[in-house]
This record gives sequence, C-alpha cells and structure tokens, in this order.
Amino acid sequence: SPQVDTLITAFKHLGISFHKLKFEVSDVNLFRRVYQEGLYDLTFENIKLMLQCAYGFSSLDDIQHQNYSLILTNLNSPLHQKVLSNMSDYVEILLENCCGVITDKEQTVRDILNSDQISIQQKERYIEVLSSPVSELNAITDRTVWGALIMCKSLIVTEKNILDFFLFKKNVDAAFIKFINRAQSGLDFSNMPQYSPVECEQLFDTIVTCNEIENSKYAEILATLGFRYDAFDVAGIADDKIRILIDCNIIKMNAATLSFLREHYKKIVLHYISRHINEYVALVNSKMFSQDELLAILSWQIDDTPKLALLEFSNEDISIIGKTYSLPIRCYILHNNLDENDMKILFCEYGSQEAEIKAIVLDYAKDNIPQLAAAACDADSNLILEILIDNDISMDDKIDLVLALLPTLNQEEAQKHLSLLELNEFAKIFDTRLRPRYQINQTSSRILEAFRKKGWLYEYLEDEDKPGYYKIRRTQPKGKSHGK
Repeated sequence: SPQVDTLITAFKHLGISFHKLKFEVSDVNLFRRVYQEGLYDLTFENIKLMLQCAYGFSSLDDIQHQNYSLILTNLNSPLHQKVLSNMSDYVEILLENCCGVITDKEQTVRDILNSDQISIQQKERYIEVLSSPVSELNAITDRTVWGALIMCKSLIVTEKNILDFFLFKKNVDAAFIKFINRAQSGLDFSNMPQYSPVECEQLFDTIVTCNEIENSKYAEILATLGFRYDAFDVAGIADDKIRILIDCNIIKMNAATLSFLREHYKKIVLHYISRHINEYVALVNSKMFSQDELLAILSWQIDDTPKLALLEFSNEDISIIGKTYSLPIRCYILHNNLDENDMKILFCEYGSQEAEIKAIVLDYAKDNIPQLAAAACDADSNLILEILIDNDISMDDKIDLVLALLPTLNQEEAQKHLSLLELNEFAKIFDTRLRPRYQINQTSSRILEAFRKKGWLYEYLEDEDKPGYYKIRRTQPKGKSHGK
C-alpha cells in the first residue's frame, strides 16, 4: 500500500534497521516489506523469526542446529540474500547459537567451508561443532581446513579421502593416523583408477613404516594396494607389523631379505620361514644355513621333507630326548647328528622304542660297550640281554657289562647272568657246601674282586695246596682283620 511504501522509503532514507522484530504486533504488510528490503539487523532472533514466518519452519531444534540448511531451501529468498551479503557475521551468529552442535546437510557444509567470505578460524570452529557426515574431502576446495576435517569425526573414512589427504600432506601425522583408525568397514584400495600407480605406491611406502596404525587397518591398506617387496630392507617397523607384511605376502622369500630379517627382526624370522618353507629350503646352502632355525623347524607340525633337506646341512649334535620328532627324523638324527648324551636315556628307554630306534641303539651299544657299562645299572634289561647273547661281542666286554651291573643284582640274578656267559663255575660261590677253585687269570681276578666288593666273599687267595689257583673264603677267619 502507499502508506507502507512511504514508510519503507523513509526507513531507507533514515538508515533505519530494526534490531528486534515482533511479528505478532506488526502490520503484516509492513513486516513483509521490512523483511523483503532487509531493514533489520542480522541477529539470531530475527533469523529465527524469518524462518518461522517467511519460510514456515516451526522446529526450534532444526533452526538451531540446521540453520543454514533451512535458509538454503529457498535460494531466492531475501533472507538468503541478506546472509550471503554478511556471511562472516552470519557464521559468527550461527556458531554462538548452535549450542555446540551443527547438523547441516552435506551440501550446506560444502557451501560454508568453500566460501571465501568466511575466515579460516570460523571454518575451523564450524568444523569443531559439526556432527553431520561429510563424505568427500576433495569436495572442500579450501584445503586449509582439511587438517581440521581430518580431526573431525564427521569426515567419513574412505579410501578416496585417505589418498586425497595423503597426497595433499605427503606424510602421515597423528591426526591422520587417528582418522585412518576410525574406519568402520574394511578398506580396499584394489580399484582406485583415478590415482596413478606412483601415487598409490607413495601411500604404500609411507604406511609400511607407520607403527601406530591399527593392525587390521594396516593389513587392509597394504594388502589391497597390491605392492610387494622384491628385497625387503626397511628397519624400525614393529614386529606385529612385520608379521602382517609376511602374512599378506608383501615380503617375499629370498636370500637378501632373509639376511636382513635375521639382523633386524630376529623374533620374526621363524614366522617368515614358516610362511615360505619351500622357498626357504630351496635357497638354503651351506652359507645360508642356520642351526638354530633348523632346530625350530624340526619341532613344527609339517611334512618331513623340508626337515630332512635341511638336516643335510647340519654337522652338529642334536638331541631327540623330549622331542616330538617323527620316526624318520629321529632315525636320521641318531645316524648323523647323534648327541651321545641321548644314548644314556635311550639305553634306559630301549624297551619302549620303535623297532627302528632299537636297532640303532643296539648297534651303538655293541660298538660302545664302555658307555653302556657306565649306564648299565639303569639300562633296559632287554638291551643288556641282547648284548650278552650276541656272539660278536667279546667275552671281556660281556664280563665288563655284568660286573658293571653287579651293584644292582641279587645272587639269583647274578647266577643267571653268569650262566649266559657260561661262567657257571663262579655260581658255586653261593653254595656254602662247595669249595671251588679258580685258575688264576685276569678273568677270575676281576670276577672275584667284584664279588668281594659286593660282600659275597671275604677274600680270595692262591691255594697253597694247588698253586696257580685261587681259593675263596666266604667269611672272615677268626683273628683276621681284613683280606684280599
């Protein structure tokens, strides 16, 4: 109306701008013209009033937390034009009245963060209170705020966002690591055609040395980027990360890498070998061979073929006692890498061994009667019997064995052993009715001396009535303190 037009002209001439409008007491036509002409101060209350009266929004929660998204629903509105002309002031008002939470739509977020009318500080404050998701980092053309977005939980962790930020920063800092670790679903970089192989490899090389990235994310990123080391030589990586590189087949098996891992990642070498056992066996030679690695591999639950191949390089003693080695492995070791200390135990456990092991132990015992005699008191009786009935064993060796056993034998057992050696004459010592005589020689002297020490006779001495023969005394004669 002419009256409203006159008032508006006067307001403009006088530079009047209403600080606070009240729709309920205002003339509707005049209110509408004041709004259309922008003759009001840009305050939160006035903005709220315009959104309610001019836009028709009633939710105070939406007006508080999605303010600019609501304004953008009508790009031709006077309110939008007024805000565009005072963008920095508007954002300040928005930040002061959002109660620490903004849930703008993603396009709204892009418009604000890409605006050249808003300061970096305001954008960063806006990001701090932003709780709605931002899907594409590259859609924010003002890269000065990318760092703040990375720290903001609203930015969705995607392969593209990771690569875009990395290529922008060219490094990995604590904020970027935290961003990566926030990934909820599996990361897959296997299909990223918009990035060159060089760019992807740069990310790969950087992530490899990043120990702070969670193991699951570390594995997903590196495995799907698809790069492999022909010769690995990167030091300073955590052991758990090296395990991942091995498990993902990123570190191949070769002599150079094996040597490097032996020097820098000693705890991981066996895991590396276990994942590439066949390749390992193929490359090992006398120079590359490791006895410690062999001993570890022998305990693995794998086929015997690689174990036997590696054993060919070993010339050191290997114990089989207390081990779970297979029969072929134990037999090979006993033939080629015998730890002679094992035989003392195998002499004792002879009866419980497999036939193949028994044969080896028996052959050893035949060739090493002194060692068997030294362990005779604990040796398996079946092994002793095998030796005593063997025609290839000398009588002296058999006697040595029986005499070594004597401390553990009773008279009945001693007689049985003497009988096996066809030395029944010495059993007469136990029959007090008899007065045996024994030709003086080395065999008689040894046996009689052993019996004396055992306490089965008091002394033996040359018989005066039969020179060249021993007679025995079972008990001590009266008035004699000691005997031979």
